[in-house]
Amino acid sequence: VEDFLSTDHGKAIITNSSLQILLKQSPAAINKLAEVFYLSGGEKHYLLSANVGEGLFFAGSAHAAIQIIASPEEYQLATTKPQEMLEEKPFFKNTANISPSAPTPIPAPHPGGV
Repeated sequence: VEDFLSTDHGKAIITNSSLQILLKQSPAAINKLAEVFYLSGGEKHYLLSANVGEGLFFAGSAHAAIQIIASPEEYQLATTKPQEMLEEKPFFKNTANISPSAPTPIPAPHPGGV
């Protein structure tokens, strides 16, 4: 987020987005975020102490605390923990021999209904 806030283009992207999610933040970034997102003192504290998957969801001027819980498959796809990245991923092992079938194309209607 700090990278986005350091440029005018980045600020425009963030402030013009109708939905935003902020997860745990560093003490160095929290005051700048508080200015941009109009965070209350409680929201600042929440973002500084949030656990993995916890954060704030913004829809317009409404702010709500959220917890994002990944399915086992999503977790395996997204983990950044080095030890887990080295382990064999059973999700991928079980799907390695599945060959995707191409969907049958549906012809487009002819202009004029002919």
